[in-house]
Amino acid sequence: MRVRMTPTEFRRSMDGFGLAIMLLGYALLGVMFVVTVMPLFGIRSEATPPEAFQGLVLIALGGGLRLLVRIDKRLAGDLLGTGENVR
Repeated sequence: MRVRMTPTEFRRSMDGFGLAIMLLGYALLGVMFVVTVMPLFGIRSEATPPEAFQGLVLIALGGGLRLLVRIDKRLAGDLLGTGENVR
């Protein structure tokens, strides 16, 4: 069993984790949107749970993690002098 990860594997893992967090936030906001729109179509609901802020926080955390991974990848490419990330 291998214990160590290469930087590329770590970045891919963290990017995937950030994407999962961000999609979870979008799903939570989607559910909140459906619950909020239900009275417009005549479907009565008890109370709307105030989870929209939590969905926004999850989207921000996931997006921030993915952004950090992209910045780290670009900095590593610039430090190695590969020039693959330079536009």
